Amino acid sequence: LKLKAPANTEFAGGSTADLTKSIDWKIQPKALDFSGIVFNDAEKVYNGEEQSITATIPAALRELLNVEYSAGGTNASTTPYVITLILTLKPENIVNYTIPANNTLTANLTIVKNTVTISASDKTVTYNGENQSVTATAVGQEGTDFGGNLTVTVTKGGEPIQPDAMKNAGVGVGLPDKGRAK
Repeated sequence: LKLKAPANTEFAGGSTADLTKSIDWKIQPKALDFSGIVFNDAEKVYNGEEQSITATIPAALRELLNVEYSAGGTNASTTPYVITLILTLKPENIVNYTIPANNTLTANLTIVKNTVTISASDKTVTYNGENQSVTATAVGQEGTDFGGNLTVTVTKGGEPIQPDAMKNAGVGVGLPDKGRAK
């Protein structure tokens, strides 16, 4: 550090000569605080797709960090999936910032079974010599469409009726009371 006295002034002690003094001066990296990050346990309904939990990270932190999640889960289970959130500094921020030693957060994801509502209507058809069909629809929670994943078995007296047996007059079944969806 070099100090120069302006014209017509002197330093304390009467000197007008330039003063030189060595000092240590350092800019410390800023320590980031993860307390504003929200990463909580969650419960989701089975939908056939992989599901996970997403953290809420303040925008100012998000700009400085790489954010990585461990894999989520797909199937309903009584044992939660443990989702890990790993936070690291982006390479351009390593010099100016530090992060907590524990840079991982965990949360539990529980996927619960999807409750399916199956509906079918009474149907009476006139004999025409052709096989007749029964139609049923299934809708799960949150509008999940089970489309081609629904199997309807028509039964009479607890025994399945084969499609070719459903073409003669007098074949009556109790669906949905006796229908089984798998």
